[in-house]
Amino acid sequence: MITVLIVDDHEVARAGIKYSLSALPNVQMMGEASNGLSAMQLVKELNPDVVLMDVTMPGIDGLETTRKMMISNPQLKIIIISAMTGGPYPARLLEAGAMGYLTKDGAFQELAKALNTVISGKRYIAPAIAQQLALKNVSNESMTVFDTLTLREMQLVLLLIEGKEIQYISDIFFVSPKTLMTYRNQIFKKLDVKNEVQLVLLAKKAQLLQENHY
Repeated sequence: MITVLIVDDHEVARAGIKYSLSALPNVQMMGEASNGLSAMQLVKELNPDVVLMDVTMPGIDGLETTRKMMISNPQLKIIIISAMTGGPYPARLLEAGAMGYLTKDGAFQELAKALNTVISGKRYIAPAIAQQLALKNVSNESMTVFDTLTLREMQLVLLLIEGKEIQYISDIFFVSPKTLMTYRNQIFKKLDVKNEVQLVLLAKKAQLLQENHY
C-alpha cells in the first residue's frame, strides 16, 4: 500500500487528485495540506510514502518545501503536480530532490504510473517535461537567465516575485534583512534587473509565473 499526502493551495485541485487516487487499489490517502508549512508538519506526523505537491503556494513554495522535506526525510518520495511547466522549475525541483514531475493536465493513468515508478526508486517525468529537460542539455535555445542561478538564489527569486517582504524572507533564510538585501542586489546584478518590477517582468517572460499571477 502506497500512502500519499496531497499538497496544493487550491481545494478544487486537491479534490481532483483525491478522486483520481480513490480509484487506485494500492493507494491510501493520508491527508492534505494547503501550504508548505502545514505539509511539513503532516509529513512528520503521518510519515507518508509519497507527497504530491504543487509549486506555487502561499508562504513557503513547493521548491523550498521540497528542499526542507528532503533534508529532514531523505527517504520521502515527492512528485510535483503543477501547471508550471516552463522555465527552470522542473530542473530546480528535481535538483532539490523531487522524484517526479507531472503536469496538471496529465492523464489519470500517468499519476498511477508515476506513483509506482517513484516507489520503486526511479524518477518519473512527464514526457513534455522530459523533452524540455533534454533540449536544455543539448541546446541553449530553451535556457533562461534564471538557469544561471544557484538553487538558493532561485528560492529567493521565487519569494520576491511572490511579493514576500524582506523581513519574512530573511526569517526563512535565517539571515539579517541587511544581509538578504545584499544577496538580493547580487542576484539583480546577475539577472540585469534594477528592481522587483523588472524581476517580475523577466519572470513572466521566462514562464515562472502562471497566467493569473499579478
